[in-house]
Amino acid sequence: MANLIKELQKGGISSPGIQSASAPKAKPEPARPISPSALHAQPKAPEPELPKLELSETVLLENWSKLVARLKKSSTVTGLALESCKVLGISGNAINLQFDTPTKINSVKTNQERIEAVFSDVFGKAIHLNFLLEEREAPTRVEIKRKTIDDIKAENPEIAGFINETRARLL
Repeated sequence: MANLIKELQKGGISSPGIQSASAPKAKPEPARPISPSALHAQPKAPEPELPKLELSETVLLENWSKLVARLKKSSTVTGLALESCKVLGISGNAINLQFDTPTKINSVKTNQERIEAVFSDVFGKAIHLNFLLEEREAPTRVEIKRKTIDDIKAENPEIAGFINETRARLL
C-alpha cells in the first residue's frame, strides 16, 4: 500500500478517475449565449408559390387562402385578421375589405405596405387596400339602479338589525 501511495505521489500510476495534483487540468469551455430567437426558432416552410395573376374578384377569391398564408408568415395577427375579413370586391386597382372589429382593421393597417407589396407582386400592378368596418347596432344601454339604505333594510331583517345596532350608513 505504501508503494502505491508513493507511485501516486510521483504521478507514475494513472487510474481513470484519479488525477494527480501536478497533472494539468482541462480548462472548461465558456458557455455560449443562446439568443431568445434561437429558442423559439422553427424551421420556416416555403411560401406558397403564386404565379402572376390577373386582378379579378374570382381570381382573388380562389387564391385568397394562399395570399393570407404568405402574409401570415410575417405577421400572424395580420394573417388571422385577413382570414376573418370579407372581400367586398375590386374597384380599379383597389381591393375592398370589410372587418368586424376596429382591432382587426388596426392590425392590418400596421402592415398595409407589406400587404400591398405582396398583392402588387402577385397581380403585377400597384394594388391599394380599402378597409371598411362592419356596421353593427350599438350595445343596449344597461341601467344601474342604486339602492338606498331603506331598500337594503327591507331586503334582509338581519342586515337591518346590524345597520341599526352599528348606526351604519351608505356613502
